[in-house]
Amino acid sequence: MRYRLLNDDDSGLTLVELIVYVVIAGIFGSLLSVIFITSVQVDSQTRDRDRATGAAQVLTTHVMGSVRNASAVRLSGAVLQARVATGTADWECRSWTLSGGDLVYASFSPGASAPASISQWKTLVRDVTGTQSGQAFTVSGNRVTIGAVVSAGAAKVPVTGAAVARAKQEGTVTPCW
Repeated sequence: MRYRLLNDDDSGLTLVELIVYVVIAGIFGSLLSVIFITSVQVDSQTRDRDRATGAAQVLTTHVMGSVRNASAVRLSGAVLQARVATGTADWECRSWTLSGGDLVYASFSPGASAPASISQWKTLVRDVTGTQSGQAFTVSGNRVTIGAVVSAGAAKVPVTGAAVARAKQEGTVTPCW
């Protein structure tokens, strides 16, 4: 005996099945798109924050480390100047200031003078704003205080701190200023 099944043709989809599959695929694709876009935005924010934090670290390490190793500091207008010990008997004059939103830096030998044009100074950190009446530094005696904000994209990292010049020099001193 032979039996034959009626309507045993599963070679295609019905219109209803096709619509259900398309709707499910659309929902799944939308969710994936939202997750992808959100992850790209978070990644961008993280990169900006990391750049700003790294730049803030460069600023504090360079300036505060120099001030701690300085025998004298002064603020001339908006320019922070320090006479810094670089070894057992070597000294270097260093200057920092904000110029066009950047923290710029110059170093030179005692007795010489800093480059006359700020454009010849090296850029240490970009996108810096002073928070102390628009200035980044204040000096009281041998104590230097930093107040600034470093920006990178949408991220802003505040920089605050202070250091005291503690190096001592015996004998005659070749001035930096």
